[in-house]
Amino acid sequence: ENALAVLEKAKEGTALQKAVRSVTGGTGPFRDTIDFQKEGLPEALREPVFSANKDEIVGPLQTPLGYHVMKIVDIKAPRTRPYDEVKNQIKAELNQIKIADQQFELANSVDDLLAGGATLAEVNEQVPIKEDLVLNITSFGSDPDGKDLLSDYAEDRDAILELAFSLFEAEFSPVMELSDGRMVVIGIDKINEESFI
Repeated sequence: ENALAVLEKAKEGTALQKAVRSVTGGTGPFRDTIDFQKEGLPEALREPVFSANKDEIVGPLQTPLGYHVMKIVDIKAPRTRPYDEVKNQIKAELNQIKIADQQFELANSVDDLLAGGATLAEVNEQVPIKEDLVLNITSFGSDPDGKDLLSDYAEDRDAILELAFSLFEAEFSPVMELSDGRMVVIGIDKINEESFI
């Protein structure tokens, strides 16, 4: 009903934002002008929106997000950007793909070596790794005195702790990618039983 009322007011010439405010009492449901391509819209909106003309009001159309009433403000002709304009972006994207592939290969190598029973020293002979030894870590990420032992891994703290405390003694985790792109493997040397003393 609200969407139909907004549509009616918009067709009478009321600006869409004002129509939303007068029907709903606020502008929370209103979204200002947004550029988008056909593939960027929910499927139910694509054909009606892209078959509409400039200044045409479309809707109400239902998607999982609710009902939509839209005004087509402008239609931009499709454009292919010249190679010179995009070559640096393409190079950067290809480099990122290459780096990601290399990281994936390294991660698989480390996983295979550890699964085959290799020690960290043996893994380090084939794949250079940096070893951080964390002693007496609690399930909170601190030592028994409360000192933070995971300050270098703050963004991934919860995921690291969850993985570490799911492992058994002498077990290694699969390679895990951190939010900053670093890769880690967690190994458990010794598990101390929980104590309340």
